Amino acid sequence: MRVITTHGGLPVWIKAARRLKEINDWQQCYWVASPRWREAVKEIFPDVIFHTIHDAVRGVPPDECKHLAREPLDMETLVSLECYQPVALEMMNRLDVGDAFTFSERRRLYYSNLGYWSAVLRHFAPDLVVFSTVPHEVFDYVLYVLCGLKGTKTVVFEDLSKIRPDLLLPVEKFEEIPGVIGEKYRRDLSEGGAKYLQLSPEMAVTLERLSLSYSIPMHSKHVAARIASEKASPSRISLRKLKKLVYFHNYSRYARTVWDWCSYLFQKRTWAYMKKRGHHIERSYYYGIELELIEFGKKKHMKRLLNHYNKLARDLDLEKPYVFVALHAQPERSTCPLGGPYSDQFLMIEFLSKLVPPGWNILVKEHWAQFRRLRSRPRTTAFYDELVSFPNVRLVPMSVPQFDLIDKAKAVATITGTVGWEALARGVPVLVFGEAWYRECEGSFYVPTRKSFEAAVDKLGQGYKVDPQKVRLFFHSLEQLCLRAYLEGRYEAISGIGPDESAKTIADFFVEKFGAYST
Repeated sequence: MRVITTHGGLPVWIKAARRLKEINDWQQCYWVASPRWREAVKEIFPDVIFHTIHDAVRGVPPDECKHLAREPLDMETLVSLECYQPVALEMMNRLDVGDAFTFSERRRLYYSNLGYWSAVLRHFAPDLVVFSTVPHEVFDYVLYVLCGLKGTKTVVFEDLSKIRPDLLLPVEKFEEIPGVIGEKYRRDLSEGGAKYLQLSPEMAVTLERLSLSYSIPMHSKHVAARIASEKASPSRISLRKLKKLVYFHNYSRYARTVWDWCSYLFQKRTWAYMKKRGHHIERSYYYGIELELIEFGKKKHMKRLLNHYNKLARDLDLEKPYVFVALHAQPERSTCPLGGPYSDQFLMIEFLSKLVPPGWNILVKEHWAQFRRLRSRPRTTAFYDELVSFPNVRLVPMSVPQFDLIDKAKAVATITGTVGWEALARGVPVLVFGEAWYRECEGSFYVPTRKSFEAAVDKLGQGYKVDPQKVRLFFHSLEQLCLRAYLEGRYEAISGIGPDESAKTIADFFVEKFGAYST
């Protein structure tokens, strides 16, 4: 069985691939991962084409494939893939710093990827392409849609570690995730209510924690309060730091540190795959000092953005009917590709503002990472100005605890966010605009059209209440579908599952799904 793997730089997946080679005669013909995994992969599959993810994102082929002529793109191919182009171009926001990536340059990279990965599929003729996460870089997204066009089998892993670190859902198409879970859920519903309370101890604890007045770290009021009150302060040199200057025996270590820092500043950082103004993406490399200057500029911009947000945020009347919107951090796969057109969150808020009943407000809270995480793509002050230009839209101060906003809302609106399943667990209805895995759950309304939205709001206006027993059943159904495994090694300590056991579970899934080729 000939296999292509993308984002394969995960120890558990490498272990699973080794097991599949031994028991099922897997032949990895092409592997995309971080360069630090090259030796581990080559040890198992000496003949594999190893493509570093840094080159794949830039559209640079591996040395072994530079002779591979890109496939010509005829009208039939271009028209059939036309709907995917806007998504791919938006994904390139990940590669953009300071609006350095123009539309024509993005389109050039998109077409280059189409031609190259079409040639890869033709040349290697894989039986299966495995995506260890929902494709959200340009290269893997293009490969994914080409597999659909050419009929090549795919497996995509949806990581549900935000619920529990040992839940992994394999599907053929990521667009099918809500439907696959929903089908199992409806079957369980049709069998009656006997299973409603039959949750595993781990899942029961998860739901119990969500129903209490607690906040997960990234949504905690402590983090929010710290961000909201954060102000620039002059740096001070403490007495403890000054005392270190008299420790002469440490000077050799200080010298090495300075040398390493200087080396970092004046060497090319090949892992920083961001578009450089005036350069083709394939030859866009940054020196360390350039990256430091970029980060310094982003920090200053984020502080200005936070100050502007705080000026626009106002005290709220939570007793007045409202829909709560917790914005997604971007760029993330949770909005692109899983949000489709609504990856532009302004469109979702405008939609809500125009169609909610008279007297209802839209309370919008920014994601903390937009002001803290340097890899996020900062929004603009104009974005917030446009939001508050709607008469019924209010920006929420960052210090307001998120669960307070959920509990008093008529509904929570989101694309695919964590806030959605938190709301369901707390008995609050959710208006979903994207491919959220919980979209088919009791209390969740998929509202991509005006008609579906108006039907949902009409139901809410009639006093609809979420049935907590059916929500529990949904999480039971989800747990039954998932593998008890993980891909990322950081979950080993908190999942209670060893990497070998996790790798065996994943390998056994492939054997069961595709059959045994050898013994």
